[in-house]
Amino acid sequence: MINIAIDGPTASGKTTVGKLIAENFNYQFIDTENILNEINTIIKNLSEEDYFYSEQQAAKLSKNVELCEKINSFLCEITKEKGFVVVGRDVTFNILPDAEIKIFLSADIDIRALRRARQLKLNNITNDIWLDILNQDSKSFALIEEAKKVSKIIDTTNLTLANIVDMVLTQLTN
Repeated sequence: MINIAIDGPTASGKTTVGKLIAENFNYQFIDTENILNEINTIIKNLSEEDYFYSEQQAAKLSKNVELCEKINSFLCEITKEKGFVVVGRDVTFNILPDAEIKIFLSADIDIRALRRARQLKLNNITNDIWLDILNQDSKSFALIEEAKKVSKIIDTTNLTLANIVDMVLTQLTN
């Protein structure tokens, strides 16, 4: 067994691809951003509807160095056993720097905005979605650049989900 780290910007497909890879190999799946969303939900007592919009609040929690260090320490400890797919920003170089497979998923902002709208079950891309993605990209620019240095980059812009998963699986079998 190995560990797989999947990094990338907002709405690049990390979670969707990571879940499918984990299912395919019967690995444990961890979404680091969901950990912060869950903590935020507990703190703010958010409804399920507000959960997806809590990403901005989770981003604020991610600035809490002590909290992030505890989460990262916990993740490093449990992933020593191997057999994990961990997704999120900075997982390839900060949380799982020793992961055997490191993937960075990228995509054009138009595609990422469309994916986020679909995730939120919206018919159209709203200005809020665009602004959120641009805001997240600008805040995590340094993290994105660092992750690209240590990962196999897969541009998912013009790929189907099946194509993306096949490309990741190819990395695993090489």
